[in-house]
Amino acid sequence: MVEKRLNLVPLSLIAEALDMATDGWKQYLDLEDMKLAAIPDNPDDIPEYVADEDLEKAIREDKSGRFILLPSEEEVDELNDEYDFLDKNGVRLFALEWCQQRGLSSLDDLEIIGKI
Repeated sequence: MVEKRLNLVPLSLIAEALDMATDGWKQYLDLEDMKLAAIPDNPDDIPEYVADEDLEKAIREDKSGRFILLPSEEEVDELNDEYDFLDKNGVRLFALEWCQQRGLSSLDDLEIIGKI
């Protein structure tokens, strides 16, 4: 019997990624650990950065779709014009659509945790 894995993504992770998007960094949704992973575009430009070589290698070599690239700061700025991320409903709409487009199920925890 083949085991089917359900990727239930908390919308709060997408909201956090939108909030944390920073120029010079790439953020990924780690579907295995269900958390955000961020690596700098150029680690040499960030003296305080301590590389997690295993994570960076896992992201670089990912062929299974474990890591999904999240929007960059520039993309978030453009998306904000359409969705209005100051409004929890705008964040919710974007996050739900983002998950659907990637075949992921979502857990709407935005109200529960009070992040927005």
